[in-house]
Amino acid sequence: MEEQSEVSFNIKVSQPEQWWKLGNHYLYCGEPNSQQFQSKLPNRIALAVAFPSTAGWSWGNLESKINSSLTLFSSYEDVDLKLFREMLRNVLELYTDGQETVLFAFVPDPVLLLLAESLDCQCFIAENDEKLCQAVIQAWKQIGGQVY
Repeated sequence: MEEQSEVSFNIKVSQPEQWWKLGNHYLYCGEPNSQQFQSKLPNRIALAVAFPSTAGWSWGNLESKINSSLTLFSSYEDVDLKLFREMLRNVLELYTDGQETVLFAFVPDPVLLLLAESLDCQCFIAENDEKLCQAVIQAWKQIGGQVY
């Protein structure tokens, strides 16, 4: 019995290119430049934020839909999460108004979804790492959010 309750709490992201609805937000477990992800995005994105693993990455075809963007590549792995979250909160407050759409790609911190939620923004996340997708889902569930 204990194993069943554990399995029901842990959602397994078993396939690439899988969508999850987290309240009013969407998590896509796949590449942000894929056609499957881009075709579901709204026509206007207030802010797009990416944390790619390589320098020179771009939003490609999406650039015409994006009002403001921040792409941050860094080889540093030791980041102060408190400062990082504060920086992202400031960026969200500066470049969005409530109920606007925010796009995140390659999410290094699952709390980014919660920051967008706290500012009443709708969030689309594209994450190609299965473990990070799982972390975003778990962060959402920890605040009592529904997963569909």
